[in-house]
Amino acid sequence: MPSTAAAIRDRFHVLIEALAPTSDTKVRFRRYRNEGDGNFQAFAEANPAGAHRRFQVRDDGAEDQPESSNTDTDMRHVTYVIQVAYPATGRYGVDQALDRDDVIDQDWGAINSAIGIYGRANFTVAGGHDCTPLGAAREVIRGSTVDILEVRARASYYRTVG
Repeated sequence: MPSTAAAIRDRFHVLIEALAPTSDTKVRFRRYRNEGDGNFQAFAEANPAGAHRRFQVRDDGAEDQPESSNTDTDMRHVTYVIQVAYPATGRYGVDQALDRDDVIDQDWGAINSAIGIYGRANFTVAGGHDCTPLGAAREVIRGSTVDILEVRARASYYRTVG
């Protein structure tokens, strides 16, 4: 079934917001509202206390030629950049940054299970967000007031031509 990059992005929002963190369980994942220029890292650095587990999902803006097309639909690939903020505070445990790293690792595992290659069942035709997750990679960006978990998740989907 055809889909759109926006429908898949919106499904990522729903799946990440539904995750139940395994540590610091009172703080759930919350969607960033993309206000102003939508610069999530600048927002998180300026508001570290309010940015804990706040996240943004945007596609990277690149578009390749379709992999295949039958003139009605074509197969597209899209890469989503998911960023999650973690304030550089001692809230995670006595080992400070090391405990923060542990929380980021736990959250990465949950996010990858939901939207990575093992999360295929979360993208069904019924929701209009049918796609095939092709995998996700992570990086941690160290800031002055927050660390950012950055996940690059790739997916393929069929798009209606026109």
